[in-house]
Parts: sequence; structure tokens; C-alpha cells
Amino acid sequence: MKFHQYITLLLAALFIGFLRAFGREECHNALADSPHPTGAIPLTAEFAPAQTHLMVKKGAAAGGFALCAATDKPLGPCTDTPASGEQANVRHLGAAPGTMVGRGSKAIAAQVDVYTTAAGKLTDTAVNNSWLVGTSVTACTGDGAEFEFVPCYPVKQTV
Repeated sequence: MKFHQYITLLLAALFIGFLRAFGREECHNALADSPHPTGAIPLTAEFAPAQTHLMVKKGAAAGGFALCAATDKPLGPCTDTPASGEQANVRHLGAAPGTMVGRGSKAIAAQVDVYTTAAGKLTDTAVNNSWLVGTSVTACTGDGAEFEFVPCYPVKQTV
């Protein structure tokens, strides 16, 4: 009986040693070490947004952003209204924790997918080459109104 226990213990120790040596790699994801733990990254405006929470895209200049159209890959909503050439925070889709605020192009129900559309706004209707950016949490009352959504990494749509 003791011999079987000894063999079982020895095999278990060898197996654990093998897993430690050749098993899964360690992956460290310490948010405290991130230079932008909130996902809000300051970028330079290449236009002067009239409203907050409009979707923006990568700008022509390094470190810049411009207003997002329906088929442009969005970075995320700009939380400020800077003048052109000033820095403002952009909450990056897929990197920022929690929900976000966006502006609708029309009335949008709660709990529906939302997509990019013209003028940095969001809609509940996908068009070819638009981008899925999340799911609405609250309803949007109409054009230009703010609403809350759960973001996702942008996904290009083929309709």
C-alpha cells in the first residue's frame, strides 16, 4: 500500500514539475503599470468639435484625431470640445473600462447594437463598411442626444 502511494506521489510531482517547466506561459497584466489605465488618451484635435462625445478617428498628423464618418475606423468618443490644435481626451474603444457616452443620429432604443454614422454620431442601423462600436444601455431620444453604451473593439460591417 505504501509503495503505491509513493509511486502516485512521485508521478504527481513529476507531472507538476513538467507543467511548470513546459506548461502555460505567465501573462502579467498590471493596469497600475499602464500609462493610460482609464483608456483615455490625450490626442491633438485636427478640427474643433462643437459637442462632446462625438466619435473620432486617427488624424492625418501623428498623435492627432479627426471627426469620424460612417466608414472610418473609430478610435472612440472625444470627451472634450477643444479648439483645433489643442489636446483632448479620447476614450479608446476596447481599451477604456466601463460604459461610454455617445451621440445618436436619431432615436435609438436601449439594448441594441450601435454603429458609426456621419458626423461622429452613432446609429442602430449598420451600413456597408460601417463599424460596430457597442450596445446601447440607455435609449437615445433623437439626433444629437447623448446616450450610454457598452463599448466593444470596433468591428467592420459587411451588409
